[in-house]
Amino acid sequence: MVNEGLDFKLSFPGPLQNTGTSQNYGLEFTIERTFNKQYYYLFTAAVFDSKYTGSDKVIRNTDTNGNFIVNLVAGKEFAIGHRHVLNIGLRSNLSGGRRHTPIDLEASIAEEKTIYIDSLAYTMQFRDYFRSDLKVTYRINQPRLAHEFGLDLINIIPIRFKGENDLPEGCSFFPLATQNILTSLYDPVDRRIRTEYQLGFLPIVYYRIQF
Repeated sequence: MVNEGLDFKLSFPGPLQNTGTSQNYGLEFTIERTFNKQYYYLFTAAVFDSKYTGSDKVIRNTDTNGNFIVNLVAGKEFAIGHRHVLNIGLRSNLSGGRRHTPIDLEASIAEEKTIYIDSLAYTMQFRDYFRSDLKVTYRINQPRLAHEFGLDLINIIPIRFKGENDLPEGCSFFPLATQNILTSLYDPVDRRIRTEYQLGFLPIVYYRIQF
């Protein structure tokens, strides 16, 4: 069950036995500056190893054993006059790719659904995950309320990782985004293994009243 709940699908594994174990260890490093003199930042980095042992007594990687995570959050405010404030914030994340199980293509074609090779559970790994977001807000402070105009730019920096999971030739996406892999599955229409990707570039514009 340590690997359940991470996919956007229901899983019905059948009867379960409480005979498995998991082992997790790692090291985390943090640098933080709380908001002072109109700016702040938070940097964290972690290296870790996450394994589990099933009822077959075989030690395997867990779904989330990416081995490292790096996060950066930073922001700065600029006072414009006495009541107007411009805020710029950046958030970035780089982490090791999720582990996954290879698909048995011949069995999937025969069953017309995705069939995994369970004996090779979590022996494969997607490429690293990277995402960077930029947020810009303009706030107008008044005695009893504040008006805030905001723009969130989600996934704005394009990174292309080398390796077997790179985008196929002829596949083009919006240039302001890193195409992170969500999962791979069998496509019964094309009768092939297809890669699905996570959220691409997404701009969000909003207006907020605070009182």
